[in-house]
Formats: sequence, C-alpha cells, structure tokens
Amino acid sequence: MFLGRNATGEVGGLLTLGAIDTQNYDSNVNYAPLTSLSFWQFSVFGFSVGSYQKTKAMQVIVDSSTTFLGAPTDDFNAIVSATNAVFDQENNVYTLPCNSTGLPDLKFTINKQVYSVSSKEYINQVLTENGSLCYLAIYNLGNGFGPTWVLGEPFMQFYCTIFDVENKQIGFANVKHSDF
Repeated sequence: MFLGRNATGEVGGLLTLGAIDTQNYDSNVNYAPLTSLSFWQFSVFGFSVGSYQKTKAMQVIVDSSTTFLGAPTDDFNAIVSATNAVFDQENNVYTLPCNSTGLPDLKFTINKQVYSVSSKEYINQVLTENGSLCYLAIYNLGNGFGPTWVLGEPFMQFYCTIFDVENKQIGFANVKHSDF
C-alpha cells in the first residue's frame, strides 16, 4: 500500500494486490513477523522523540483508515513536551504555532531498523475562520488492552507498507515521493 503526496501536498496512493509496487518505493524492504493474525500486528522495539527514549517491545498495528498516530500515554506526553504543543479545548486537539521550527522526528525501531516520521508528517494544518491552525496528528491511545501504538497515515505516507499474508509478515520500504 502506497500513500503518497505530490509537490503541492495533495494526497493519493495506490493499492497493489497480488504483487509488489516497485514504482513508488525503493527496493530495500525490511520485514517484521506478525505477532497476531487478527490485525496486522507486529513488535516495535523502541520509540524516541527528542531526548525521550523508550527501549522495550511494544505491540503495534498499521491502519490505513486512521489519519492520526495513536500513542500510549507516556509516549504521547513525551511528544507533547518535545513539541511544546498545547491542548486546544475548543478543537479537542494539541496545537502549536504553524511557524514552529526544529521539531524532532518520531523514531520507531522495527526489526533493528529505525523509521523516522518528521513533523511534516505528524503535524497537520487547517484553515479556520481565524487563520491557520496547526495540530498534532497524534492521539492518546491510553494504556489499555490491545496494541500499544497505531501507525496510521502519518507513518504510512512515509513508508510503503507490504502486507505479506503468505509469510505472516509486514514489510516497510522508503517511499519515493513524487507526483502520483
């Protein structure tokens, strides 16, 4: 599954069934074994943002229908702190100035490879009647049952996702961003 965007920021993509899309990603694919067959669930062995680091196995799913990332409470709080985001009660999101610079990447370690998600991917901007509003495309998943993280669109736009049913694994490769 390729979720892309063109130079103007328009989103699009391509779903290839029964084959692997070699046009929209580089050929280096890193596979992780599935830990549950009921979802596309696998293990992430670390997460970091800014100076915050967590090195422990966490259960994660990818979800192409989720426009946000879902994070456990401690990691979510670290992201809020690292970005200086502030809760906007009216819009029920964490916001930050649209001209913010130097924001850290979110880094996930999957099968010994680090995957970075830049602020360009995890911060969304919308126009409001009062101007532009920039907000974290991340929600607090809490610490309940189920996966620890949900990697939605902000992750999947950066990495082509290969759902390998036969071998019970999921693969990721760098996306070649270009016009679609």
